[in-house]
Amino acid sequence: MAVVLQFPVKKFIVNVYEEVRKKQNDIYRKKIDFLLKEAYRNFLEGYLTRVSKNGTVDFPAFMYLSGKVICQEALNQAQEVVLSRIKAKKINADYTRRIKELRK
Repeated sequence: MAVVLQFPVKKFIVNVYEEVRKKQNDIYRKKIDFLLKEAYRNFLEGYLTRVSKNGTVDFPAFMYLSGKVICQEALNQAQEVVLSRIKAKKINADYTRRIKELRK
């Protein structure tokens, strides 16, 4: 004799599953945001180094580093890198690797 789930129990299980999925998606989005910020910072440092060597500075470096001015070139490069890592499904591995690097 098979056990049939009553409607309230089934609805409860579905609600719990949806809450867990929402939390997992939020965590995944936070990891992506973190990696995007880290990649942007990395490309921004390269951009500022290159621009300072050429002597063609449009804004002072502290404005870029404080976030008051966004470098579109660095942002585009960071977005491309993060999108490629999303397609490769390597976000979790990259996130843990970067956290380990920052802890050292």
